[in-house]
Amino acid sequence: MLDRLRQDLGESVMACRFTPRGPLCVAVSLAQRPISVQIRTGTTLPMMCTAQGRLFLAGMSRRDRLQWATAQGESPEALAALEPVLARMRTEGHALNQGDNEPDIAAVSVPIKGAGRSALTLSVFGTLSRFDPGFIQRAQAVLKAAAAELVAEIAS
Repeated sequence: MLDRLRQDLGESVMACRFTPRGPLCVAVSLAQRPISVQIRTGTTLPMMCTAQGRLFLAGMSRRDRLQWATAQGESPEALAALEPVLARMRTEGHALNQGDNEPDIAAVSVPIKGAGRSALTLSVFGTLSRFDPGFIQRAQAVLKAAAAELVAEIAS
């Protein structure tokens, strides 16, 4: 699935699972470009400033988010400032990172839900300059379709 998405979108693609420290990259398919963004399987991303982490936060109850923030030494004020973004993610079903974690790096991420919560995230990532509005819209649709396909396969 990741290789197919990489070929379709022309950018690197990864799947992450939740850990209390942040999203853990469990699978990746790197773009076949001369210059591309890379991440290693086993890398843990920050929770509050990545598309993947924000999706996991958006899937938690407010109480669980606050417990997570307290346990990780995050500021309750910073978490409160993120609430409107998390609410929008829950409504729209995707997250976007445009240089929030690393300058010049962008990502579009969608949740793969199991048992009523986000079990994994599926993301496309690359250089910010290639993530124009048209690409972002296309990536959201392609990733959401892939997530739905994976959920259907797991359920059957």
